[in-house]
Amino acid sequence: MLKNPMDAGFADRAPAGQDGKFGAIDLIEVIYNNRTWYTDMFLTELRSRCTTIGATPVNLSAGGARTVDTACDVLQSWDGVYNTDSIGAHVFRVFIANYRDDFGTDLTVPFDAADPVATPSTPSAANAGTADDTMLIALADGLEALDSVNIAYDSPLGDVQYYQPTGGVPPGGAPTNLGNPFPWHGGDGSIDGAFNAIGVVTSQVAEDTVFPRIAPEVISNTAGLSDQSGEGWQMARGTSWHFGLEFTDQGPVAYGLTSYSQSSDADSTHFNDQSLRYSEEDYRQFWFNEADIEANLLANGEITITN
Repeated sequence: MLKNPMDAGFADRAPAGQDGKFGAIDLIEVIYNNRTWYTDMFLTELRSRCTTIGATPVNLSAGGARTVDTACDVLQSWDGVYNTDSIGAHVFRVFIANYRDDFGTDLTVPFDAADPVATPSTPSAANAGTADDTMLIALADGLEALDSVNIAYDSPLGDVQYYQPTGGVPPGGAPTNLGNPFPWHGGDGSIDGAFNAIGVVTSQVAEDTVFPRIAPEVISNTAGLSDQSGEGWQMARGTSWHFGLEFTDQGPVAYGLTSYSQSSDADSTHFNDQSLRYSEEDYRQFWFNEADIEANLLANGEITITN
């Protein structure tokens, strides 16, 4: 995006502003545009091979075969990004989670230190659009995982990828759900190739603590899909601290958010407030001048403790 600031890719706007430069809000929007590098690299080619194979079964890596046309129809109309209302992002996710294991053998342009962003690249044309197509086999394998836990291909991402706080007990206790879940946008930085990098719950304790939380078992090669029917991807974090700053003639202007909320008390208004703002892409301005800071203090935000 830095190399091609005026190329929107699959997003609805270019990364930079009309001047081709990045202001503070542009930097935040670069995160929230929810593009992924692997989508930019492989979606068009995958769609082409989907068209070629049609309803012909594709071989599975573990044996047997299955059709992929229903999922391909979803990918053909997917907006190509990982927004909460994007339909098809999770289908591409289970594809790329499998296909990335084939990069070393299927990509025909190897890594080039002189072009580290765009290499390795270019899927092999061998068996393209046939039952033995490496890309289509990766898609078929991914669909098997979705089918095993009853995740519909045409679900919006926010219906199957969500933030559900759990815990509420001291170490050794049995954690429970705390409040209602809400949708989560973004993708896994390594597996989806997302800049808005999120992560699923994989540990029985909250990050950097010993406090219990609910952590489902996950299916391999799915970026953390729960093995429980209909659960999808339970989020632990994502993009934790994001910040856009520019220097103006009137001084620094900055925007951003911490996606972790500040209170551990489930009854506090600040238990989920920041996380909900992240879900809604509702970043806030950070105040610099003392007058602005004073004007935007939260009520009861300052407490004095005396002996």
